[in-house]
Amino acid sequence: MPQQRNRNLGGLIAIAHNRAVEHPDPPQMPAPDLLFRQSDAEERLARTERQAEQLRLESERLHQQAQRRARETVETAQRLASAVMATAEPGFELFWFAVPAPRPLYGEDGSLDPVAELVPGVWYLAVERRGVGMVVAYEDGTKRGFILDTSGIQRG
Repeated sequence: MPQQRNRNLGGLIAIAHNRAVEHPDPPQMPAPDLLFRQSDAEERLARTERQAEQLRLESERLHQQAQRRARETVETAQRLASAVMATAEPGFELFWFAVPAPRPLYGEDGSLDPVAELVPGVWYLAVERRGVGMVVAYEDGTKRGFILDTSGIQRG
């Protein structure tokens, strides 16, 4: 059987709102699922912004590297053109030399594509000097070309 207990609680029954008392609206809390999705979106946005900054920095680095390489290529082309167009220095005496670090050997046709690489520990023969370049031959005389960077070479 249902039972009801009533102990002088009739005054708590709300019949109408008291307009004299201001009741602030309770804060609206988003649903827990919405909170999770919002924090997930904020995390993805922060990660995307970090990646964008990394890409911007990498792009800037690559741009500077490309500019540097372009300048080096132009300088190499100018030195090679100067060496190809120059006449051999009269009175040049042949000598053997070694390079301290690998150096490209450019063809006598003036191409920017190296025909070989001079490596440390090998002796090469300088057969003539032309402006900024030096004409180099291998021991067996099979390869000839211009070495443009003659700094630090060791004469033998």
